Amino acid sequence: MNNLIIGYLASCIAALFFGSNFVPINKIQPKLGDGMFFQSFMSSGIYFIGILSLFLPEKPMFVQSGLIGGALVAIALLLVPITLEFLGLGLGALFWNGSDLITGYMVGRFGLFGTEKEEVKSEFYSISGFVLAFFALILFYFIKPITQEDQKSEERIRLLQDPKIIEEKKEKQFDEYLQEQNNTKLIKKIRLMKKKTKHLIGVILAIIVGIFTGVNLIPMMIWSGDHPNAGHFDFVFSHFTGIFLSGVLWAIACISWFVSTRILGFAVGYPIVCIGPILITSLWSIFYFREIKGKKNFLIFFSSFGLFIIAVTFLVLSKT
Repeated sequence: MNNLIIGYLASCIAALFFGSNFVPINKIQPKLGDGMFFQSFMSSGIYFIGILSLFLPEKPMFVQSGLIGGALVAIALLLVPITLEFLGLGLGALFWNGSDLITGYMVGRFGLFGTEKEEVKSEFYSISGFVLAFFALILFYFIKPITQEDQKSEERIRLLQDPKIIEEKKEKQFDEYLQEQNNTKLIKKIRLMKKKTKHLIGVILAIIVGIFTGVNLIPMMIWSGDHPNAGHFDFVFSHFTGIFLSGVLWAIACISWFVSTRILGFAVGYPIVCIGPILITSLWSIFYFREIKGKKNFLIFFSSFGLFIIAVTFLVLSKT
């Protein structure tokens, strides 16, 4: 099979799984204070896939620099629950994938941090694709999602209006309030923050998550430049070990990310993998969590979606 086809297929797989792997944590309330717990289970699932990679015919080797990239991902995972608490799945993914996209594109096009500068066949399509994707992200910002906190407030009002529903929801609501009794004073103070303050903190944390994930593949790319004949999976175990020391869906997505970035490069493969999850998580937000409602929000969403499609097309054309 043609390497480019493999690269684009890997990008699609990575986008699908990266766009879906945070759905379970987004259903849990409350998320505050769950960073270490969430990271430990995610790291265990990722490391399990890393161990399976040792049994591949290519016989992956252990590369010490892989620990650095893995550790950066582990730090980013710590911030995911509180980011989802403040922004919701759709808007949170927008900001961390957006900053991830910008970081990855800059690294590839300008050869930052010791990586090899990548050349594309069409500067016009490359720059145009990046600019369109960037403006689509800005447009996406104006969507006003309904967070789970807002949904809870609506549900409480509905419960007060219909006493019969209270009995049906009693056990679920009791468990939820029981969890809240165990919250620390710091978490209680955070919950009392103004919505605008939470939004600002959430945006900052999401950008930090994106920057950390945006540079986590740099050790792999530098190592690949020194070992051009190495297999696609040779770096997997080292990278996943770093995550474990510092989720299965995430691991599958990351393996696809490795393959996609090695074949298509930072300037093309990386932005596609960053843009894809935004679309997937947005679909989850609309049809499952119902965080995005209203004609105006849908108009902005589908306009952004169209820009993303054009941006990805331009990035593909810049390579071919």
